[in-house]
Amino acid sequence: MYFPTVRGYSLDGHHMTIPFTLEGEFNVLLVVFEPSHQFSVQTWLRPLKRIRQQYERVKFYEIPTLEVLPPSDQQLQDQNLRESFVIEDELSLETVVTIYVRKQQFCTMLDIPHEDNLYVFLVDNAGVVLWRTEGTASVEKVDELTRLLDSVISTDIPWWMSD
Repeated sequence: MYFPTVRGYSLDGHHMTIPFTLEGEFNVLLVVFEPSHQFSVQTWLRPLKRIRQQYERVKFYEIPTLEVLPPSDQQLQDQNLRESFVIEDELSLETVVTIYVRKQQFCTMLDIPHEDNLYVFLVDNAGVVLWRTEGTASVEKVDELTRLLDSVISTDIPWWMSD
């Protein structure tokens, strides 16, 4: 499965084409449909910050996902998000990327059965979905993600460079 190519703007105003302009070789995408999903997002932030420190080639992004709007309404919505968003640190400005899509098609492409939950995807820089889950973070989910990262990242390290 591939993550669909979508365009959006980060809170700091940079145009992004997901997944191709994301900074990581591997990117964790927190796909948010409702403001109420922010609680679930918060449960992922601490583990993802640890993962980002442990794996230099892994980045993470929060992706508020909204229905397509006229450009002027999108600009207004983006401004409202920037003003209302809880900025934890300067990184939040770069890692929150709002997208405007036909949500039904977007969800179909990612096999998302409903918008009642946060969805978390690990995507490589070609857009291949390597892993997915939904909902709040748990020890099991974070361990599963970390084990997968260990396996995909260690496979491309030459044997003479590994411990």
